[in-house]
This record gives sequence, structure tokens and C-alpha cells, in this order.
Amino acid sequence: MSSVLIFILLLKVVSMSNKWIDKAIFGRMEYNEVSGTISGDNRQDLVVNTWGYFQKAPWLGNGASHIIEQSVRDKKFVGANVFTTLATDGVVGQIVVLLPFFFLYYFDVTTKSINMLFGF
Repeated sequence: MSSVLIFILLLKVVSMSNKWIDKAIFGRMEYNEVSGTISGDNRQDLVVNTWGYFQKAPWLGNGASHIIEQSVRDKKFVGANVFTTLATDGVVGQIVVLLPFFFLYYFDVTTKSINMLFGF
């Protein structure tokens, strides 16, 4: 925890020498009273858009190429965020994507050593 605080303090000291660095690092965290959001919030619209596409086909998803066609037609950008895989592949696709990680976790917990899996 102390190393994180030291790192943030070091960033602040470095950014005090240059206003552009300060704006790039800490300016993104300033609250914008006009819009009611944080200045660096550039993902909120993407999350809302992809969540809407996910709700259209929650189980099997929309498909990667089809979601691009939909976003071009609707003039909405869907970018990389937490719901992109859900919107394109659905719940089933999300499970398939995460299955290897669940397998590695289960194997590590049951055998107490992940090194056996890879022969180390």
C-alpha cells in the first residue's frame, strides 16, 4: 500500500513541472460540473451501447460482424469494454472464453500446483 502512495506522490511531483503531463495524468480524474461526469470518462457511452446490444441477444450474442453492421447502422460506436464479449458472443460465448481459466483455477486448487500441468 505504501508503494502505491509513493508512486502517486512521485507522479504528482513529476506532473507539477509540466501542465500538459498534469492534465494527462490527473486531469482525467477531475469532476466536470457541467456534464456531471468525470472529465476522463470516455467509456460510459461504450458500455451503454454494448449493454443495449447484449440485451437484444443475451444467450448467443449478436456475432462479431453483425454487431459491427448494427453499430454502423445505428451510428453508435461499440469499443473495447467489459460488455463487448457479452454483446458479440452472449453468455454462452463468455463461458467458452472463460472456460480455460476456470479449468486452470480448478486444476491448481485440486492439485495445489499448476506446474504439473505444464511439466515444470
